[in-house]
Parts: sequence; structure tokens; C-alpha cells
Amino acid sequence: MQNKNTKFILQLLFVALYVIVCVSAENLVIDDAYITFQYAKNLAEFGKPWYNLDPTFQGNGQTSILWMVLLSIIHFFGLKIEIFFLWLNIGFGSFLIIKLIDFLKFDVDKWVTNIFNFSLISFFVIWLFMNSIHGLETIFACLILFLFLGNWDKTNNYFTLFLPLVRPEFILFQVFWVLDTKFFSADFFRRISIAFLGVLIYGLYYFVFFDYYILLPFLYKSEFKVYTLHQLIVYCGLLLVFLPVFISLFAKKKFLLLIPLNILFFYYTFNVQSYSSGIFSRYYFPLMAIYFVVPVGSLHFQFFNKFAQVSLKILLIISVLRMIDLSNNFFQQKKNIAFENIGYYNSYKNLISYLKPSDKVTINDAGFTAYFSTATCYDGVGLNDATIMLSRKTKDFNAYRNYIKEKKINYVSVGSLMQNKFTARSPAENFIFRSLNLRAQKPFMVFPMDKGFYLFVYHFENGYNF
Repeated sequence: MQNKNTKFILQLLFVALYVIVCVSAENLVIDDAYITFQYAKNLAEFGKPWYNLDPTFQGNGQTSILWMVLLSIIHFFGLKIEIFFLWLNIGFGSFLIIKLIDFLKFDVDKWVTNIFNFSLISFFVIWLFMNSIHGLETIFACLILFLFLGNWDKTNNYFTLFLPLVRPEFILFQVFWVLDTKFFSADFFRRISIAFLGVLIYGLYYFVFFDYYILLPFLYKSEFKVYTLHQLIVYCGLLLVFLPVFISLFAKKKFLLLIPLNILFFYYTFNVQSYSSGIFSRYYFPLMAIYFVVPVGSLHFQFFNKFAQVSLKILLIISVLRMIDLSNNFFQQKKNIAFENIGYYNSYKNLISYLKPSDKVTINDAGFTAYFSTATCYDGVGLNDATIMLSRKTKDFNAYRNYIKEKKINYVSVGSLMQNKFTARSPAENFIFRSLNLRAQKPFMVFPMDKGFYLFVYHFENGYNF
């Protein structure tokens, strides 16, 4: 299996399979991706990476600066982002498949390790495919993290610069990379300089373009209060996939690499709460880059080595079974998303058909309508609007209502659980409904959405003024 021709055949087969399933997949772009598309479009057309072009108190609602910049280049050259983002992902994903197969070692005498490696490749390609089609930065983040981890031991690891620009929480890797050298040595200060430059670029981006400096999705998606049994099950289930490589890191005493991986693992499970973050476990996927640089299955322990080897083989088998189970879950989730998107986007297409360039509309699912309509869109829950986010976080009904008045917004949309009577789909929409006293207003239109949800649209001829 170490024969180069055999590895080449594997690379060819898996890349071909990956490309075929990507180009033949139905449209599974999620609404959060259209938010990034909207930022990219405004950057390409107006030089401003904003959700809308309202110049007052701008906040940032998209997390990956580099991914957004790449998409803006696509738009700048007149190509449709919603189509060509996939080809970026296919290119990045094909490269990752080739590098993973090239790194893994197969040995005819180690059948358990061989089964694990082949299963790892298969699972990686499935997970890669799922995260290639939703439109967000997941694959690009995995690529950048792989390039960084592959150069972990190098002082001049300039991929460090890109970490906060592809995902801000990756700054954590910068910290431990700096610590993984002799304190106060020339290499130590060199690493600090490189890491600081990346953070400085990130900070300057905010300073130049935005008025509010805290990432709005962080306020919207992060929770620090509730820990549930379901979260613990999710944590343990995903941990089984990564446990073999985590043990390898522990055995090799690579603690300063192991620690940030586990911190992020814990953070993604227990502190990031949103619909989009749960799609195909997309936040965890970039961490798979660790399998590209750390071998598993051939560890040697000073004590109890035979017992440890048997235990490791059992763990590898358990990990394979979990990969199979998780793959099945992803395919089921894919079916659900495809079904949801039909009703979800049809409702917003109907709304868009009523909107004119002079209109101003609040949208709670803020991506699709903003990207495809000519109206000025405001994020009703504040994911892309700092003023709305802060008024909602402080439960300031008056501030929210006054902002809607000030902007002269003439369409307000909220999601409902019932068609004949508004019943808030979420606490955020209940806040909007109460703040604007929509109970006293008659809906302009009610559009069916997915899973029994309904989009209530309220129209105010000369702008909201109640």
C-alpha cells in the first residue's frame, strides 16, 4: 500500500468522487452564506465590506475576512458568487484529499491501522463534501489550518498571519504556537512579531471599516450559561472521531498543540448556539487538519506497551464505527436541509417580488433577501446590525422601536409558528413583535415557510411610525 502508484490511484478515485458529488448536489446554500455573499458583493462594488450601505454605526456580522475577500474577487470579475464559491471549495478540497492520502501510512501487517486510515479518508471526503456545498468558509479554514499546523515547528511560519483572518478564534493557535519555543529567545520574539502582525491586520480591518468592534455573531451565537446532557452527548460523539489523534499528540508530548484543539472542541460544543453552527458540525471540520500532520496507530509507550497497543486498536475500531454513524447523520441532515430550503427560500422569493429599490425591510433570516433583492435590508435580530443587536441584548424595546422609525423601514418581517395568528418562532421575533406593537397591525402578507413556519410581513406605506 506504500506504493506511489497505489496512493495515486486512491487520490484520483477519491478526488473524482468528491468532484462528482459536489457538482451534482442540489442547492444547499444556507442563509448565513448569503450574508457573507452580501458583504463580498458590497466590498467588490463599493469598497465597503458591509451588510448594507447605511453609514451609521456599522458592525461586522460575518466571521471570515479572507473568505469574504475571495468571494468579492469572484463578484468583481462578474461571476456569480452563489455558483462559483463551490469551485473554490472543490479546488481547496481536492488539494486536501491529496495531502491526506499522501500523509497516511499503510502497512500490510497492520490491518487495524489500514482499516482506520481508509475509513478516515472516506469519512473525511463525506464530511468535506457536506461542508463544501453550504457556502461558508469551512473548507478554506481547514486548508489554512493545515498549512499552519504543517509548519508548526518553524519560526517563520507565515501562515500564522492568516489564522485570525479566516476564523477569529484561531488566534488561540497563535498563542500556543508562540509559547512552543524558548522564552525570550530570538525565535520567541520572532514568533510574537508574526502573530502580532496577523492580529494587527485583523484589528485595523475593524478600525477602518466599523464603528462597533465586537464581532456581532459572537454576541448572537455565544452562550455561557446552559450546559445540557444533549451537548455532552454531542461532545463525546465527536470526540471519538478525534480521540486517536489526540492520544497521539499526548504520547508525543505535543501538549501546546493539544490544548488549543481541546479548548476549541469544548467551546464549539458548549458555547456556540445557533442553527447554522450545527449544520454538518461545520465548526469542528477544520480541526480535521490535525490528521494531516500527526500519525496515529504506531505509538510506543514506555510502560504497559502491549496493553496500550491493544487499547489503541480497540479505540481505532470504535472511532471507525463513530465515523460511519456520523456520516449517516450528515446524509440525513442533508435531506432535511434540502427539504427546508424549498419552503424557506420560496417564501423569501415571494417577498422579494414585492420589494423595490426604494424600500427598506427588516429580515431575520438576513442573507437571501439582502443578496438577491434591490431593497435596503436590515437584520431584524441584529446579527448584522450593531444598533439592533445592542437594543435586543439589553431588551430595550424603545431603542429598537425608535431605530426602526429613524430608518423609515416600510416592511417588517417575522417568523411565526401559526398561519392564522402570530406565534413567535423565536425569542428574538417575540421581542420584535412586542417592540413594534405588531399585534395592532394587520399583516400585509403571510408566506408559508418550512416545517410549518410562516413568514408574517407587515407593510407601512410611509415607513414605520408608531
